[in-house]
Amino acid sequence: MEFSDVFRRLPSRYHLEEFLVYLSAHPERFPELIDLVFANGDPKASFRALWACEKVSQRWPEWWTAEQHQAIRQLVLRSSHTGMIRLGLSILNTLPRDEEPDIELMNRLYDLIIQPSYPPGVQSQAMRLLYELVKNNEDLRYEFFLVLDDVSEQVNSPAFRATRKNLVKRKP
Repeated sequence: MEFSDVFRRLPSRYHLEEFLVYLSAHPERFPELIDLVFANGDPKASFRALWACEKVSQRWPEWWTAEQHQAIRQLVLRSSHTGMIRLGLSILNTLPRDEEPDIELMNRLYDLIIQPSYPPGVQSQAMRLLYELVKNNEDLRYEFFLVLDDVSEQVNSPAFRATRKNLVKRKP
């Protein structure tokens, strides 16, 4: 099975599920899927491969290496494609996190939350990940909620409001 062919024509969620069944029987091929995300050939195939990676992160997070995790982190930091950013954030939300705060990633997440030009899905995923990064540090958590309170006046999408409301419930 040639992955680039699969993801050039992956038409539906059903076909993605079929691919994931195949991949579950052949986990050694997962690195090929990650490589396809970063191949510069077909942007649609890269996006669809990242979609599959998101599902893999939810089902088999133990398959991910530190290098692959870092590649997704870099994608979130550097990409301008909002769909790729959203999927990358979703992956980072499901994978284990480092104990030390990742300041560069946190700054990027604040940018994604604050900028009204980003889609609500990106903002919501960024909020969830940022909360997970700061929840165990009292000072960072306090700053996070201050920013959320300030931004809530500027951003008024239902997804943003719902995510903010759910996170504020966790406020100590």
